[in-house]
Amino acid sequence: EETDPVRASLAEPLACSLRATRRAMQRHAFANVVIFGAGGIGILCAKSARLLGAERIIVLDTHDERLQMAAGVAADYTFNPLQCDIKAEIAAITGDKGVDVVIDAAGFQPTRTAAIAIVNPGGTVMNIGLGIDDTVIPVNVQIRSEIELLGSFC
Repeated sequence: EETDPVRASLAEPLACSLRATRRAMQRHAFANVVIFGAGGIGILCAKSARLLGAERIIVLDTHDERLQMAAGVAADYTFNPLQCDIKAEIAAITGDKGVDVVIDAAGFQPTRTAAIAIVNPGGTVMNIGLGIDDTVIPVNVQIRSEIELLGSFC
């Protein structure tokens, strides 16, 4: 009865986001983390990544209002992938270190394709967004680069 209902409503999405982010970052200390999607789950993943020791947190979304929110509460960098070259923008931010962890909190073909394209060899892609079901994944790239693909639901 003493818990604020708004705060209580965040318990389940926070638990999902924390679990997914912790699993994604498990093998990557001080990782540069890219998050696709600046909705509730994406922002909570960004906040979780910060608590878990991420070096840089980059959030991408196609809605500028969401990006403003992410920049204010969790992200070091934000940008709209429809307005720039994702690979070039991320390379300018991360330099030679690149990106070890990508969290896809959107779950659409373009975000899933981009996740594989930007993560370092040996990196981890965590799929938590349920945008669409059928997706084409470049499996040969995933195999050759030894990219770990994970999913998280709860």
